[in-house]
Amino acid sequence: MQNSFTFWRRLLAFLLDMTLLKTILIIMSFFMYGFFSMLGYWGLVCGLGIFVLYFGLLNSEVGKGQTLGKKLFKIKVVNKDNGYISFKTSALRAAVLYLAVVKISGFPLHIFENPLVLAGQVLLTVCYFLNVYLFIFNRPARRMLQDFAADTYVVRVSAQEEHFNFSLKKLHYYFLGLMILVVVVLDFPIPSEQRNKRLESVRYIQEATGVKPFSLLFGHRKNLIKGDSLYFIKIGIKSRQGDLQKAQEISQAVLERYAKNPPEIVCVSLENYYNLGIIDWSKRRQYVFDSNNQFLGMNKRYSCRNPIPKSSGGL
Repeated sequence: MQNSFTFWRRLLAFLLDMTLLKTILIIMSFFMYGFFSMLGYWGLVCGLGIFVLYFGLLNSEVGKGQTLGKKLFKIKVVNKDNGYISFKTSALRAAVLYLAVVKISGFPLHIFENPLVLAGQVLLTVCYFLNVYLFIFNRPARRMLQDFAADTYVVRVSAQEEHFNFSLKKLHYYFLGLMILVVVVLDFPIPSEQRNKRLESVRYIQEATGVKPFSLLFGHRKNLIKGDSLYFIKIGIKSRQGDLQKAQEISQAVLERYAKNPPEIVCVSLENYYNLGIIDWSKRRQYVFDSNNQFLGMNKRYSCRNPIPKSSGGL
């Protein structure tokens, strides 16, 4: 019976499916970038819909339990009686899998002050690590969260068993509980003076300019005699087009916020960004200013991503 289940075929099939899905979305981006970039938070919902349509439809009885990757590697999704599942059950399975692969990025930093958003972010991280653990150690069936939610199995096409019955062993519950505890402790942001100051900076810039930063990075010069000095600040703003005047206004707000210890360089990155959960893309224009808010040029000579080897901090 153990020969009905496979590790490498299932892994390679999933990687192939994700690569195919992302390639299709990248091609679509050439024609629909403007639409995708306007979706904002709804991009995650749109990504969920695309994900469920592909995996939900093909893994169901409609696709004979096989996505293109599964068909190539000769495996299929079945229920406990080795039969195909309905689209409704397959859609549920795909939605749970989406929670383990979705990527949250490119959204305004102020939303992460909401405890519900933070809890949701931690939940997604938990789902990812639980699935990794279950896939590696839950042998022989290697059932993951989506399989338990839909009561399914992924088996070879040649599987002849009439019935499958593999429940999670008691030992795994202890390891999963420990893993959840570790992820929550490490991933949930602990309030600190440094974090509070950065959130205050985000609010100040938002009130001063009307924009909503989605990234705020700091870099420091190391000096054993004079102490660390603020070398650069990079701020990311969502914008559908480049605008030097707007970038300079944002830079001025940053310099006013850090007037007591002004950075040598301020990099304002105006990014036309979208996030569909399974893929994100950004077209950016980066403007560099000095401590007097004089425009130094676009980000060619000055590297805002890593101005010096010893950069630190971020939000």
